[in-house]
Amino acid sequence: MAETHSICSPDGKLTVSIDDANNQLTYSVNYEGKEMLCPSLLGIKTEMGDYTRDVKLTGSKERKVSTSYAMTGTKASSKRYEANVIDLEVTAKSASRPMTVEIQVSNNNIAYRY
Repeated sequence: MAETHSICSPDGKLTVSIDDANNQLTYSVNYEGKEMLCPSLLGIKTEMGDYTRDVKLTGSKERKVSTSYAMTGTKASSKRYEANVIDLEVTAKSASRPMTVEIQVSNNNIAYRY
């Protein structure tokens, strides 16, 4: 059975959904309920194994990021960055151990890393 995880931006307008249907990891993006990015493959081949096929989501953990920083020589001298983050544990048949995919969603940005 496929598993789906979703994470929203702090203002709730931007949503990223991650799915492991058909043993492949995909993600899609919606903004205010409107599809901005149709389901797209998410995966990587490494020395540990092939995380592009025969994968399954086996765990998740959500958290928040909030940081402030100062800038010089710009209109706004300080900036506050806030985002919601989900860490997804992914297992693959050909892999020796699980991999974590981190997806970070702020009010106007999406970032992910393996």
